Amino acid sequence: MQIKEMDYLYKKNELQICIKDVLNGDKLIEIEENEQLDTIDKIKQELERLNLPVDTNDYFIKKAEIELRKIL
Repeated sequence: MQIKEMDYLYKKNELQICIKDVLNGDKLIEIEENEQLDTIDKIKQELERLNLPVDTNDYFIKKAEIELRKIL
C-alpha cells in the first residue's frame, strides 16, 4: 500500500502541528509530545484551546485504517 501525501508543518511556541494532506482528500493532524505537552490529555487540551475545526470523535485514527477501509 502506498499513501501519497503533502505535509505542512506549523509551529507556535512549544506546539508543533503537522497537517497531512492525503491525496484522496483526507486531512490528518499529527502532534508530537514534547517537554510541555508530555501526555495525551495535555495535547488534546492544547488542540481544543486552538479552537480548530477538527473532528474530536476519534483522535487516534491512522492513515492505514482509512486506506484499508477503502479496499475492504
